[in-house]
Amino acid sequence: MKKFLKINLFAFLTIILSFNYVVCYATPIPDVKLTVDSPTAFELPKYFRKSTDKITPSENINLSGLDKLNISGSGQFSKTGVP
Repeated sequence: MKKFLKINLFAFLTIILSFNYVVCYATPIPDVKLTVDSPTAFELPKYFRKSTDKITPSENINLSGLDKLNISGSGQFSKTGVP
């Protein structure tokens, strides 16, 4: 009976303590800034596009305000890859 109690107590404490560590490390650290740099390239990525590119008008898509939106999309690029 003592062995059964020890095993259950050990399992219970392991589960409780593991939840404590998950809660402690789940909060974000405000001073951490993550940066991912791609390899240095001197050309724009394949399929580079911006919101100011010409789009074929369609009745189903509302494009109002898209020309003022300052975004781009494609693969990742490096600092030297953007003119």
